[in-house]
Amino acid sequence: MLAVSNGESRRAFALVDALQEREITANEFADGIRSLTSEALAVTAALLSLRSAASYDFMPRVWSARLLCRQIADATRILN
Repeated sequence: MLAVSNGESRRAFALVDALQEREITANEFADGIRSLTSEALAVTAALLSLRSAASYDFMPRVWSARLLCRQIADATRILN
């Protein structure tokens, strides 16, 4: 996570907040995270996991968003 820029982490946090507050749809969330690095996506997935524990009503949207973050992170991760 140290390589993630401040702007990237702010963007990820804003997207998670907007999803939780129902300000954006799941499709808009998916479009917003596509430009994030695999590190930022992995951290975003962890944040979504923590947020789902706090709000049961938010759970279905969070889990689908979390899975999407993990899938994209895994697909774009560079393993040397």
